[in-house]
Amino acid sequence: MPVDVTPPPAERSQTAQPASARVARAALGVWIVLTVARLLLPSTGLRAQYFDNPALAGTPVRQQIDRDISTLGVWRGWGYVPPDVFGIRWTGQLTLSEPGDYTFTLSSDDGSALYVDRHLVIDHLGHHAAVPKSGQVRLSPGAHALLIEYSQDNGPYAFEWTWTRADITSSASTPASPAPATVSGAPSTASSPVPAWRLSPQAAPIVLLALSHAVRLVWPWLSMLTLMTLVAWMVGRGTWPAHQPDIEVAPLPALARQSLTSPTTSLVRSRAGMAALALCALLAVLHTWPLASDPAHLSRNDNADTVLNEWAMAWVAHELPRQPWHLFDAGIFHPERYALAFSEPLVVQGVLAAPVLALGASPVLAYNIVLLLGMTLTAWAMTMVMWRWTGDWAAGLVSGVIVAFNAHALTRLPHIQAQHAEFLPLGLLAFDALLRTRRWSAAAWLAIAVALQAMASVYLFVFLVCALVVSLLVRPEDWLGERFRPLILRFAVAALAAAVVLIPLFLPYWYLRTAGFVRSLDEAAWFSASLRDYLTTPARWYAWAGGDTALFPGAVALVLALVACASGRVFRDPRARMGVAIGV
Repeated sequence: MPVDVTPPPAERSQTAQPASARVARAALGVWIVLTVARLLLPSTGLRAQYFDNPALAGTPVRQQIDRDISTLGVWRGWGYVPPDVFGIRWTGQLTLSEPGDYTFTLSSDDGSALYVDRHLVIDHLGHHAAVPKSGQVRLSPGAHALLIEYSQDNGPYAFEWTWTRADITSSASTPASPAPATVSGAPSTASSPVPAWRLSPQAAPIVLLALSHAVRLVWPWLSMLTLMTLVAWMVGRGTWPAHQPDIEVAPLPALARQSLTSPTTSLVRSRAGMAALALCALLAVLHTWPLASDPAHLSRNDNADTVLNEWAMAWVAHELPRQPWHLFDAGIFHPERYALAFSEPLVVQGVLAAPVLALGASPVLAYNIVLLLGMTLTAWAMTMVMWRWTGDWAAGLVSGVIVAFNAHALTRLPHIQAQHAEFLPLGLLAFDALLRTRRWSAAAWLAIAVALQAMASVYLFVFLVCALVVSLLVRPEDWLGERFRPLILRFAVAALAAAVVLIPLFLPYWYLRTAGFVRSLDEAAWFSASLRDYLTTPARWYAWAGGDTALFPGAVALVLALVACASGRVFRDPRARMGVAIGV
């Protein structure tokens, strides 16, 4: 039976609650101050007017503040569906802190023009490809009026605005306000985009603009930390269920019955569990922002794998309820059979996408919803498993964040199969319960978790099986001796049950293998990870590693693992040994 070591409510409130309450109030106060500052500080960006004609005539069809003056900004400004013919006018102020000779460059398809303080600096009008044209003007510190015009008349479109600055070497030899000098072609030195925080609809001190920019950068992350602090404080209060680590793990069906009869002690139905789910969903939105702002149009369709997976999910959602025995006979390479087996089956993802597609949504919207669901469920599953194992809500949340939002996962948004690892921690939970209790119910849940992981991703199925094997090897005390026979029987039944479910899934792959669709060992070695990959992320900070794939687990994960090893916990706790063995 679980050992109850929870202090009485009165004792908890006298010890932990005051400190946590002060921290929660401080975090909430800082968040309120920054929220008010965000509303009161001047906006950054330029005032934009969008026209449905290249002459910029008539009434604008939309007006807004643009912070990104670029091709991507134009695409977003039109709601990701720009018309074939349009024009845009940006007006506002450019605030400088240093004097100098500033060289501005416009690269546009089609025409564009730049005015600074009502002087024409770049005349790049007409119909042409995205070739750069530069102009130079001497500017003093302070605010300078800007006017940028851009017109597009059918065909591809592009717009980039960059600058460079040269120090004034001799103020005596150069007039104070020279006429702008326009130069065709690329600038002589490397230029960079004009920082958005120096732009504003109205003139404002540069200190306030810099502060506004800093607040806008910090506010989303502070909001997330504030929410985490408030949730942690609420969990720490006496009114929240205090879950303790499993000294003797209860069987999973008993846990299910407990959730129906005593919701205050249930992992899933408790308020803490629901708060963890909400927090994981928020983290998924923040890590993929701005995807959630327009999931019906934003996409990674620039990557062919995304398009392939969108099609596969739509096919599964269409064919599974109609003719499941023909699920793999997708018509994408007709008359070739088992075309779905050319990649991942994505059965779980297709089932999740089916209701969205049935309501008439596009495959892009279905993909994005399932993507966010995968990240959320993966983080939540690991959080709840580690909470059950350790009794520490914070340890569970940190584990869930590391598993779901690491550098590797965030660089694989085009691969929906990689985002649905939620059955992997659930499989480890059932595996641990089976070793401890040798109950048939734990064996059944293990078979279900393995089968569902294979239906979500064959790659992750292989990883889960390897994880189970090495976990078994490092826990000999749980299966040697008299425990071996009852345990091996339950493992065999679980493996047989999973195999019966997965044979129809794997037969098409076996058929393709016998037909010659197989990677050679040299090709597999070429795709394999190198040691440098485990030190690589997309961030510039890790550019020195020089790897091709982002596999760095994260500094926090490494530090916590080293602390656990140094403390000797991995030798005392069998589940900690499992984690180290899986990592190795």
